[in-house]
Amino acid sequence: MATHDVSSAIVSFDAAVKLIPLSAEAHYRLGAANLTIGNGRIAAEELHKAIELDPEHWPARLKLAEMMATSLDPHVLEDAAHEINSALEHFPTDADALAILGVVDWKLGRRPEAEHALQRSLTVIDR
Repeated sequence: MATHDVSSAIVSFDAAVKLIPLSAEAHYRLGAANLTIGNGRIAAEELHKAIELDPEHWPARLKLAEMMATSLDPHVLEDAAHEINSALEHFPTDADALAILGVVDWKLGRRPEAEHALQRSLTVIDR
């Protein structure tokens, strides 16, 4: 997506958040759009707000776990793995979640689990 398109989306989602401040989906979309252009702090704030408004908003929880997966801190990575595994209980064939879990497990030194998650991700994609 072109930067101009993302910037336009951010303006639109920001307007939606102002119009409907209790919309978890609007906060999620604003967070995801900010993440796309590297505004990590704003992305995290908006994703947390989406989850606060709707604890079952799995796309927001997964996007936040994806951000957490970039950490080197084992505690943050364990939290990310927990979030991803929770999401996979509801969406066991989510290829993105499986791939992120594979990366997190790899970073935590759990090679067999990482390989398993990545293989499952590839199997889902091949379907």
